[in-house]
Amino acid sequence: MSSNSRFCRYLTSKGIRIGTAVFFRHPNHSIIDVTRPSLISIGNNVDINDNFSILTHDFSTFVFRELYHDFVPSSGKVVIGNNIVLDVMLRF
Repeated sequence: MSSNSRFCRYLTSKGIRIGTAVFFRHPNHSIIDVTRPSLISIGNNVDINDNFSILTHDFSTFVFRELYHDFVPSSGKVVIGNNIVLDVMLRF
């Protein structure tokens, strides 16, 4: 997705709740889990910086599948409130 507005429209069309004034600074570098869109809610006035992932599941599903050849569904809600800035702190 080349633009923030296009990316937000795409996510909304998949069923993710997105408030007003949500800004993905680099939509091409954002990963948003659309497999369970009803579990994701982003409030108003949210600024999301580069290289963010929003997932409704954890890595344990893959671990169980590889180790035990069994699928263990695990998921949960992701709620980002209003007036939030998600930024990255680089450590050197």
